Parts: sequence; structure tokens; C-alpha cells
Amino acid sequence: MTTLSLVGARHARGDDGVGHTAAVRLVRLRGEIDAFSAPFLRDDLRREVEARPALVAVDLSDLEFMGVAGLNVLIEVRQLADERGTALMLVGSPSPPVERLLGLIGWTVVDEPVRSSRGDHRRTP
Repeated sequence: MTTLSLVGARHARGDDGVGHTAAVRLVRLRGEIDAFSAPFLRDDLRREVEARPALVAVDLSDLEFMGVAGLNVLIEVRQLADERGTALMLVGSPSPPVERLLGLIGWTVVDEPVRSSRGDHRRTP
């Protein structure tokens, strides 16, 4: 089963004048995303995007497996993020099966996790 954990929000410059705060939401996925767990993931990620941060970063480092249902959730959430003006970024070092699945649709994962906007070069927790 997938565990979704919200790591935190990093506020960059407050309100951007368009109605959302310049914040980064880092979400870590763990375990497996299959047909059973995908609806829970959809609900959690939608809630993060609907909060309208500047960026939702999804860390795939601890994700062992993702099936087509999980991929469909990411595609749906990306579309919602685009509509809300929020960037969606996949970060971390995914397992080879997850990386291959994402590669089939041309998605890549950023190796480095999101960093603080205050020039702090430590990795986020």
C-alpha cells in the first residue's frame, strides 16, 4: 500500500498576485501504487494541488512499484495542476520499474530533491 506523507511547505515570496502563494509542497510516496491504492493517492494529490502552491514535488525515491492506475493518477493530477497554475515535478531516484513506466510516456524524474528557496543547499527532509 502507498503511504503519502506531506513533508512541508517552503514559502518563497508570499502571494504572487494571481491568488496563490509561492510555496513548494513536497510529497513522498512509499511502497506500491496499484489499483487499490491509486484512488487514495488521487485524493491526496488533488488536495495538495487544490491548495494552489507554486509547486507540488512528488518524491518517488521510496516507491517500489507503480502500475497503470498510479500512472493515470499522475496524468490526471498533472492536468489539474496545469489548470490551477501549479507546477508538478517528479523528484528522487525511482526504482527501475517506475522509471521505465514513466519513460514510456516521456516523463523524466529530477534527481535532486527540491531545495529551500532561501539559498539553503541542504536536502529537504
